[in-house]
Amino acid sequence: MIFDANASIFVRQNNNSILNGNETLSLNESAIFSNETYRDDRPFLPSDSAVCVWTILFCLIVISAVIGNLLVIWIILRHRKMRTKINIFLLNLSFADLIMATFNAMFNFAYMINAHWPFGDVYCVFSNFIANFAIGLSVFTITATSIDR
Repeated sequence: MIFDANASIFVRQNNNSILNGNETLSLNESAIFSNETYRDDRPFLPSDSAVCVWTILFCLIVISAVIGNLLVIWIILRHRKMRTKINIFLLNLSFADLIMATFNAMFNFAYMINAHWPFGDVYCVFSNFIANFAIGLSVFTITATSIDR
C-alpha cells in the first residue's frame, strides 16, 4: 500500500516480478481505493476476541493512568509540605501524562482498531498537537530534573 498525501488516496499495487540487484519495480496492476474501501482491505484485521481483549486492557491502562495522575496532582496541591522542588517536577510529569491519557490515548486506540479517524480534522490536528506537547513537556521536565540534581 502506498499513501499519496497530496491526493488523499491509497494506491494498492500488485507486483508479480522479483527484484534482483538494481532492477526497477514494474507494476502489473494498480487500483485506487478511497479511505472507506481501504478500511475493509487492511493487511492486518484483528479478530473480534483480540479487539475485545485489547479494549479491556487499554481501558484499564487509561483509567489507571488518569486516576493515578489525578491522585499525584491532588496530593501535591492539597498538602503544602509536599510542594518541594522535586515534587513540582513530578507534578509537571503527572500533568503531561494526564493530558496524554485523556486527550490522546483513547482516540488513537479507536483509530488503531478501526483504521479510520471518525473524530474530524480539527481534533486530528489537536490530538497530534497534544501528543507532541505532552512528550515535549515530559522531556523538558526530565531534563530540568537531571540538571537540578
